[in-house]
Amino acid sequence: MMNEMNVKYLVEFKEWLSKRDVSCVEHLDKIKGHENQDCFEVEVINNGVYFFCVDKSETEIFLNNLDELNDWVEVKKGIDLINNGLSDSISGFNEFECTKNNEIITFYIDVCALI
Repeated sequence: MMNEMNVKYLVEFKEWLSKRDVSCVEHLDKIKGHENQDCFEVEVINNGVYFFCVDKSETEIFLNNLDELNDWVEVKKGIDLINNGLSDSISGFNEFECTKNNEIITFYIDVCALI
């Protein structure tokens, strides 16, 4: 049986992850009934699998690949795109940042999509 968790902010998800021995985090794209959330399957060592949903944010965005990132930056007029490398807070994801209207936008892309 999969445990289900829902939170409003990504920082809550990151905090939850930091307190567990996580072996895998997978971003699940387009889950019916969760259109306004980013959902994940999280495998915790010796503790099972969790279905975790976080309310979508305009400043922390999960994308499937670099093409989606480039399209977002072009359409939304983002500037100063930076690849910060592997995320310290979400295992298995690369973290990118850009600026839009003087606000920092952080993007997460599964490292497997970058190979």
